[in-house]
Amino acid sequence: MKNMKLLLNPFVRIAGLQSLVIGLVMMAVTSVIAYYANIALDGVLDIHITTQQLTWGKAFLYPFISVAVLIVISMILAVMAKTHFRIIDLVGTILMSRIPFIIGACCGFFVKLPDVNTMVEHPASMLQTSIILTGICTVLVIIWHVVLYVNSMRVSCNMTGKTLSIVTIIAIIVSEVLSKFLLAWLL
Repeated sequence: MKNMKLLLNPFVRIAGLQSLVIGLVMMAVTSVIAYYANIALDGVLDIHITTQQLTWGKAFLYPFISVAVLIVISMILAVMAKTHFRIIDLVGTILMSRIPFIIGACCGFFVKLPDVNTMVEHPASMLQTSIILTGICTVLVIIWHVVLYVNSMRVSCNMTGKTLSIVTIIAIIVSEVLSKFLLAWLL
């Protein structure tokens, strides 16, 4: 039970510079895996199997730009909510909240999408077991990320209750939309 609590809220033990370093290293590892598995992490809550080979630039820039937007929006909302926080704690814990995406990136190794013409002519070709299991895994990864993000805001910004709920919802929605526009514009 104690290990389960740590999987959902490691920030009671790890914060500050340690969480920042762990988060950055894990995001880099996730980006390398995503490159080789043809997975685009192109948004705050997005994991997509691509039919074309990703470039190294996109494999790294997609997740780093998305999380940078989430961090900036989270900071703005934390200041507006008049909470006290250390920037290094907020940045580090948000970066660590992205660790589950490494599992999502690994899912790409187990899926082979049919070519586009086959998908159009025979939509049932998408009902492969590997695609369905990857979809389920992706949903679980995103849920785990959201739980970790909520806990990162709770611990690093000392938020609770309505404030935590409102800030979390606004941060995720605004960051998702803004990161999509930014990625489309830049890449």
